[in-house]
Amino acid sequence: MAATAALDIKLRLQRWASAYPDDIADGAPLASGDLEADRVEAVVRRMKRLGRWKEARVLRVEAGHGARPEQERLRRLSRLGLAISRASYYAYLNSAIAFVEGALSGGS
Repeated sequence: MAATAALDIKLRLQRWASAYPDDIADGAPLASGDLEADRVEAVVRRMKRLGRWKEARVLRVEAGHGARPEQERLRRLSRLGLAISRASYYAYLNSAIAFVEGALSGGS
């Protein structure tokens, strides 16, 4: 059951990443044509509004650049004003994924 949930959130995040590249402005309308991707984007925007902008930014970088080397993702975050360690990156990423998963399942 947990493996299915993990796969489900991974697939949802992949769809979201395709519909909303990390460099799209947060102010762009929610209208990707993919309702599931729009739901994830709305949750990520809410995460940011709630003060969890670091988690939101890390999730966007991971979604858009996850195939790139870890150091490159960390440098990208630093250029965007978020200089964090590797450990912090993964802590924020795990927190962001849990937030999105909880919100999509009705828990948040």
